[in-house]
Amino acid sequence: MAPDQRPMPLTSPACRYLFVYGTLRKGAEIPEASLLARMCRLVGTGKINARLYDIGAYPGMVKAERPDEWVMGEVHEMFHPERLLQMLDDYEGCGPKHQRPYEFEREVVKLTLNHSMPTEAWVYWYRPDPSKFRRIISGDYLTEKK
Repeated sequence: MAPDQRPMPLTSPACRYLFVYGTLRKGAEIPEASLLARMCRLVGTGKINARLYDIGAYPGMVKAERPDEWVMGEVHEMFHPERLLQMLDDYEGCGPKHQRPYEFEREVVKLTLNHSMPTEAWVYWYRPDPSKFRRIISGDYLTEKK
């Protein structure tokens, strides 16, 4: 594997951005969302080529099957990525104290910022088969929950 093709370590300082698409977005009204306000700077809104499902109390994002499928969210620049990502891994159930298989796993992916160039950010993918859940066609969890 070429050096530029190696997976990024889970706490790599090379990626300081986080894409959130569900309960961590502004307006979701949960305590963990305020964590982002204290430990990040909101860069703006963006989208990822993916599919979104309503899992119940939260959404799950899976990789797209077609190029015209998008999930909308917010992009945050993390002040202390390693510390925040450890906290979020615990919240998402994929930290060191959790057992595999995880419901969510973190990965760096390309995204498109609104009115800007594509960039990379950490995202949490939903790993189980989402087919028994309702798909959120709009790709926007907050709009769907209103």
